[in-house]
Amino acid sequence: MKIFYTHQAIYDLKRLHQFIAKDSPKAAAAASAKIRQAIERLIDFPKLGRAVKNTEKSISLRDVVTGKYVIRYILLKHEIHILRVWHGKEDKPAE
Repeated sequence: MKIFYTHQAIYDLKRLHQFIAKDSPKAAAAASAKIRQAIERLIDFPKLGRAVKNTEKSISLRDVVTGKYVIRYILLKHEIHILRVWHGKEDKPAE
């Protein structure tokens, strides 16, 4: 299982890190590490996240929650595509 990141997911990860780092670089590093660990866990447990209802039944869209963060991804046969990452208190990003 390989993991790929969309440009938006990379932007989300940087944005979240920068937001937290304004107040606490240590907390930003810890949050980033927690998110990365959750993503890496998907390699062994790709269906860890809950299925998200979508219009295309051929797409396995899933969310995994780690702490206060939501990681949205698409599960394909041998690939995981990380689409978005956001804090649970933020508005859910548009697809």
